[in-house]
Formats: sequence, C-alpha cells, structure tokens
Amino acid sequence: MSKLAIAKIQPAYAQIASQLREMVISGRLGPGDQLPSENDLAAEFGVSRGTVREAIRSLAAENLVHTTRGVTGGTFIAFVNPEAVSASLRTSLGLLSQSSGVTVEELLEARESFEAAAARYAAARRTDEQLKTLESLLPSPDDSITARFEKNQAFHKLLLDASGNRVLELIARPIYDLLSTHLAHENIPMSDMQAAECHHKAIYDSVAAGDVETAGRAMSEHIARLIVIYESKAGK
Repeated sequence: MSKLAIAKIQPAYAQIASQLREMVISGRLGPGDQLPSENDLAAEFGVSRGTVREAIRSLAAENLVHTTRGVTGGTFIAFVNPEAVSASLRTSLGLLSQSSGVTVEELLEARESFEAAAARYAAARRTDEQLKTLESLLPSPDDSITARFEKNQAFHKLLLDASGNRVLELIARPIYDLLSTHLAHENIPMSDMQAAECHHKAIYDSVAAGDVETAGRAMSEHIARLIVIYESKAGK
C-alpha cells in the first residue's frame, strides 16, 4: 500500500474512512481483501490506533468491511449483499423525501425512466417462466381490491427482474417501494385500479410479443397516469 496522508479539513477518522472507501470504489481494494493492521494503518496515516479504529467502525456501519478475531482474523472488505444495498438506498431516499424536499413527483419521474427501460429490456430478455408468472399477475374479475393491489405490486417487481439488469433493479425497486407507502390501496377508486390493470395488460402483451419500443411506451403511459393519481391524492 502506498503512503497515505490526511488533511486537516474534517476529523481524521472521517478522512481515513473516505480514502479507504475510495480505494474500494476504484477497485484498488476488492471483496475479501484484508486491510493492514491497525498499527500499520496508524503509522501510514500518522494517527493513533483509536483514530484508525473509529474509521473502521464507520466503514463497518456502511457494511463495507467486517472484522474477525483469532489467529487468521483481521479487517476485510465485505462482499456486498444486493438486498442490503437496495434497503440502504430505500432508507436514504426516504430520508431525502422527508428532509430535503424531494417530491413524490420527482420520484415518479425517476421511476418512469427506470421502469420504462426495464419494460423494454424485459420484452427482449424475459424467460418463458417469467412471462407465465407475469400473466398470472394480471387481475381476475373475482379478485378483491387487496388482491388486485398485491398483484399490481408483484407485476412491477417481476418486470424489473425480467429486465435482466441487476443494477436497474437495485435502483428502481427502492423507488417503487417508497412510492407505495404514499398511496394505500384502500384510497384508490376502482376506476383508477381498473385503468392501471388495463395498462398492465398492454405492457404484458408487448413483453410477450417481444415488442421492445411498445413495451417501453406502455410503461411510460402507465406511470404518467399514476402521476395524475398521486397528484390528485396529494391535493386532498
């Protein structure tokens, strides 16, 4: 490891954590790699072991590193759990929407971009099994409101999976989950529910036909309708 240094701009532990984090992001350190010992890091940075320990604690809180004890122990770069990343992003977006003025409309616009792309990719990449499951999530006339709402949610999530793009799914699902908390199914008029179901059928038909552009357009039209519904609820 090359010589490292800190500047007196922010707490030393935060700068150490920042430099180590950047080494992970840049690929200089990868999953499973072991960090130098606390003594070695302290010498490299010219700080105390306590400062290094605080930096490592902050990285552990971000699930970037984990520490084991024993003869073969040490601090290692973590293997990232996609579900943990998605959950962290959802939490961060939720905090932003509460404290930084991020609006439901902005979240819906972002959702439209991601889910329209997902619908296009799904039309090109979906498997026969995914298509069969998507069809099963189209509502039946005998379904209750709750069942319809749950099928609608599952439809969107499966479509993200069918896109075959894990990064797209990781980013889009937290946005979808967060928006779902803003609109309880009990408050959705049946006419709006039925309109959404018609959109889902159009999306399904396009995906089944492998029609990439129509699938993306159908999803965009669906989200545009949802924006109107969310705005009407916000106005009440």
